[in-house]
Amino acid sequence: MTTMRRHGHRSASTATRHAWPDRPVSSVLTVALTWLLPESVRYLALWGGRDARIAAILGRVRPDPALAGARFVGVRKASGSPVRQLFAPGLVAGTVLLWLCFFMSLLVF
Repeated sequence: MTTMRRHGHRSASTATRHAWPDRPVSSVLTVALTWLLPESVRYLALWGGRDARIAAILGRVRPDPALAGARFVGVRKASGSPVRQLFAPGLVAGTVLLWLCFFMSLLVF
């Protein structure tokens, strides 16, 4: 028991002693990356009107001339209960069958 306490104290003091010099570096890195990294494509598409910027970001990932005049549209979350959406017309049979398969897999051991 005393050995664990002694080692715990040693590791805590080592972590405290060596952690402080890294914090200014991580703060500077965080600020630099905030300015250098682009916004997410989904975020830009949801806010709309930024098609040229989205095409530029996607063009760096995969250069494709078809992106030049493309219009990007984001899908917003549907309102209402997610469980109620599973039982919307056309999804009832698939939802029930999927839930039945998951329930039946609980019976196998």
